[in-house]
Amino acid sequence: LGRTDDHYWPDPKQDTGYSNATHGGVGCNRNSRGTGFSMQYHEAPARMYDDIETCPENLLLFFHHVPYEHRLIQVHRGERARLHHPSSSRGRG
Repeated sequence: LGRTDDHYWPDPKQDTGYSNATHGGVGCNRNSRGTGFSMQYHEAPARMYDDIETCPENLLLFFHHVPYEHRLIQVHRGERARLHHPSSSRGRG
């Protein structure tokens, strides 16, 4: 694992494009401010997917580059979930 000589073994440390992780967040902007992919849907779902606040959480990282500080609505273990930067010393919440 971790081979860098072919595309079947991407190394996230070498290519941030694979995971779309940056210092500021994770995910890919496939919304109107990115690739525009969300605009291929009919008007109502396109608006929903295009807005980080209304996009379903299971599609959030597909349609948006989400800041690590972004608060999620979905409840996890009785507390509001939060994305954490991989180098954060705090545990997942």
